[in-house]
Amino acid sequence: MGKSISVLSGIGGSGKTTVSLLLTRLLSNANKKVLYVDCDFSTYGATCFFEKYLNKKDEIFTTEELFFNNNSNHKLKQVLNIEKNIFFVLACTYIPN
Repeated sequence: MGKSISVLSGIGGSGKTTVSLLLTRLLSNANKKVLYVDCDFSTYGATCFFEKYLNKKDEIFTTEELFFNNNSNHKLKQVLNIEKNIFFVLACTYIPN
């Protein structure tokens, strides 16, 4: 059974995304598999960092679909594999301006 780490704060700009991404990198470097789930629907902070890895947006699972769409198609989709030990669930595949 894996461990879970949540980084939370009630205010914006407190460094949640930065701390989360650093923890992801540190754990990955320690040869731990990491699943990063972006639930920031206001700024899509971490999703912006990994947007360049999106080549087939229709096949990527997002937390937006999980929380806001009543669609079972997400079972057919994949989690984005960033590198060897880092897997990522984006908040969305389209980042609004």
